[in-house]
This record gives sequence, C-alpha cells and structure tokens, in this order.
Amino acid sequence: VIFDMDGTMFDTERLSTKGWIYAGKKLGVDIPVALTDSFRGRNPQAIRKKFAAYFGDRLDYDTARAMKHEYFDEVTKESVPHKEGLQDLLEYL
Repeated sequence: VIFDMDGTMFDTERLSTKGWIYAGKKLGVDIPVALTDSFRGRNPQAIRKKFAAYFGDRLDYDTARAMKHEYFDEVTKESVPHKEGLQDLLEYL
C-alpha cells in the first residue's frame, strides 16, 4: 500500500488554511477560506497567480507565504496532526 502523506495521512491542509488566515491577520487583511481552499493541490506558481488575481497589489504574496510558513513551522515543531481514522487504517493493514 502506498500513501501520499501530505493531506492523506497528515492533516496539513487544515494547517495550511490556518496559516494563511494567520498571515492575513498579521498583515491586517482577510484571507478567505474559499481562496485558501482553491490553493489545495496546486504548486506555488499557480497559488501565486490565484493570490495575485484576488489581492492585486493590496497584499504581497511572498510576505504572506513566509508568514504562513512561520505559522506552520511553529505548529508542527512537535508533531503534525494525522487525519481522522489513520491509526485505525494502519492497524488494519
């Protein structure tokens, strides 16, 4: 059995969303969950385009992304939350 860990075994998508929201708050801008949901499964270049289309010059992507990573790194320092049911599935296998 082969698993894609990011978003399948570990709940990184939820942390990524929280990271974008954290960055927005620090920068005084609302980053909608609907926008962050549209980032899922996309590479940084595609995310940059979506970000620019939504914010234009109002918010710098690189600054917001760095703050998102700051949040993610702090939260995952000890461990990364796993997806619900992962432990049961692994025990079954």
